[in-house]
Amino acid sequence: MTKQIDPSKYKVTVISPRPYFLFTPLLTGTISGSLSMRAIMEPIRSRLLWGRKRRVIQYVKAEAVDIDTEKHVVHCKDNEGDPLEVGYDQLAIGVGSVTNTFGIPGAQEHSVFVKDIADAVKIKADLLNLFCNAEKRLRNYQKGKDQGGKDQGGKDQGGKDQGGKDQGSKEEINIVVVGGGPAGVETVAEINDLIRNELRVQFPELAEKAKITIVEMLDRLLPQFKKPISKFATEKLETAPGVVTLLRHQVQKVDEKAVHLKALGTDEEKVIPYEMLVWASGVGQTCFARKLLMKLQPENRVLKVEPDLRLQGCERVFAFGDCAMVSPPSLADHADVFFSEAVNSNTGPCVDWLMKNRLRLLKLNYVQLDKRQWRLKGTLERWPLHQKLSVAQFKSLLKELDDGYKPPIPTAQIAKQAGGYLGTSLNRAMSKPKLIPHLPFSPSDSGAMSYIGDGNAVLNINIRKNTPAPKGFTIFGGRGSKLLWHGYYWLNQSSFYNRLLSFTDVILAGSRDLSGEPQCPKQHGPP
Repeated sequence: MTKQIDPSKYKVTVISPRPYFLFTPLLTGTISGSLSMRAIMEPIRSRLLWGRKRRVIQYVKAEAVDIDTEKHVVHCKDNEGDPLEVGYDQLAIGVGSVTNTFGIPGAQEHSVFVKDIADAVKIKADLLNLFCNAEKRLRNYQKGKDQGGKDQGGKDQGGKDQGGKDQGSKEEINIVVVGGGPAGVETVAEINDLIRNELRVQFPELAEKAKITIVEMLDRLLPQFKKPISKFATEKLETAPGVVTLLRHQVQKVDEKAVHLKALGTDEEKVIPYEMLVWASGVGQTCFARKLLMKLQPENRVLKVEPDLRLQGCERVFAFGDCAMVSPPSLADHADVFFSEAVNSNTGPCVDWLMKNRLRLLKLNYVQLDKRQWRLKGTLERWPLHQKLSVAQFKSLLKELDDGYKPPIPTAQIAKQAGGYLGTSLNRAMSKPKLIPHLPFSPSDSGAMSYIGDGNAVLNINIRKNTPAPKGFTIFGGRGSKLLWHGYYWLNQSSFYNRLLSFTDVILAGSRDLSGEPQCPKQHGPP
């Protein structure tokens, strides 16, 4: 949105607690070190320039905590915790989302998430530490085995307890990933690539015993994808070395050492031990969004916006991305008005009248009639085109259209399109204040893709996007599929510098960054 809005028409202020934009579709690549962190991060201040290096966009490093819709003020908290107020004429909210643990006991306390660059750094650092610590224990076990004898605790220094059980055989590294969506699948793929390639050379005995378990409630991985793609990805991961897939399993609780599961359908209970638990399932609202919900829309679980992205009940506030959901006005609630208009028309109240007035109704935010709604065509085909309908039949038709509406899925590509749409709408509103936006927000489906490991990616690229059933092509893994996956995201990165760094990382694919989490050296005082 910051690149779309015209700063010559608006004085733009960006409020964010983190000073960078993050390209989240490639976040999991930084876990394995195949991408550098800098390749997916763009400093906010680099977008503050327009034209000939003139700073026209202001950046405030602070966290928004509340808004006053009457005084048109955003209440913030800066880095030191001091209160700060920022006034606005038009406010756009794009705070994203947080990972949702669904209130499962222990999940929030014992899990690491895949949401920000700090999460990826922590996962990689913890993974390397797991192998280093396990190697240390294994080395001590081998040393004790060579020396023989018993220690003071009664255990045999050769690695056997008093019962004669070999302790060295227990040296396993168990990683559990909860969530079978793109984030979970790509996390498993990147971690497994790291273990089977780089770490297998450095820790050969440990890499063979490392196991990654992915848990999903549904009967297939990548359930948001088309069934052939989802089925292929599921089979690929099921046969991958070191990967265990548990489908139709629900997490019941999490403790310090194990995840407790229940198999759906059989109610069989399982306990899966872990050394690292990654939670990559569920979309939840941020603290800021939850506060707005309690104050403005207490009956909703997500911020509802009009089809032009205006927050319902607020005249000058817009919301987009994961924190918002489009909720159009009901056609059935205005059936009497539309029926009267149709009766006085040449066609009368029928499906043909709806089709001829579709564009006019779209401008009034009735996005149920958008041709990209995949249920629209099937609903209209069930009714005769020119047959005149009674009032009850006409209301029933409009009710079917309301029920068939499907709001945009909260994904990165939808959020990007929403930001561009909102910037364009604000520019047009400033140029022609009385002009209603030409059409409400209606995103196009560019397709879906995911990396599934071992150089394989699944892609569904749509070429004809503006249809109920977009047409394109599908790639089921194979040589070059990962390059296409990288190439698509490479084209969608926001800056030339990020593209250059990503391209360099892909070319140097054999050199992974295994530096782990950076640590500051200890400061020593005077002797």
